[in-house]
Amino acid sequence: MDADELIEELNDRFANALDDDAYDITLNEDDGTIEVATDDWTLVIESWPAGIAYLALDDEPDTTDPDELRTEMARLIGPAVGPLAAVNNAADGLLVAALTRTRDPLSIALAAVLQVES
Repeated sequence: MDADELIEELNDRFANALDDDAYDITLNEDDGTIEVATDDWTLVIESWPAGIAYLALDDEPDTTDPDELRTEMARLIGPAVGPLAAVNNAADGLLVAALTRTRDPLSIALAAVLQVES
């Protein structure tokens, strides 16, 4: 799956799960970065498919415990968990791999949530 196919998959999955005004999916033509943005969080995907992905939250959880972070991710991402898990499945696990490569605890927690949903 290349970047254009990923964006198409993201658009299809999010359109079926969220209102159109609840999210934006953009591609930076200069560097190829893909962003999935909501009012509360942004998922940044760099150098797809071999790069990294990371999650930026407006309000980060006050814990570093991996179990608590996974619970918080599921709560914060809410209705986007299903579409993101479906995208990960369609991409043969490459989204989870990109999230894990960051070594960022929040991104790793999101990867764990997506794996459980898959």
